[in-house]
Amino acid sequence: MVLWNCGHPSNQQVIPSMVNKETGKFMHRFSWLKDEEIGEISHEWNWLEGWYKEPKDGKPKAIHFTEGGPWFKGKQDVDYANLWIETANKTGTEWSPL
Repeated sequence: MVLWNCGHPSNQQVIPSMVNKETGKFMHRFSWLKDEEIGEISHEWNWLEGWYKEPKDGKPKAIHFTEGGPWFKGKQDVDYANLWIETANKTGTEWSPL
């Protein structure tokens, strides 16, 4: 999960032409920013499924399916898959494992 300050001057250079020419590595490392311009959020907001464990590490607020989510075949039994499936079904989202 990323929370952007779209009004920050350093982020003004993130435009389609820049994104289309830079590497994934450049983008994922926020290489256009100075280190002191990058903050952090609690891991509970970027809960890595299969990595963090309740209650030792807290409780997730946003789940990141790092090895593939329940929408992939064979991934319906990963941690928190039931929450994703229940939510998809409640919202009427048509889905089947890819």
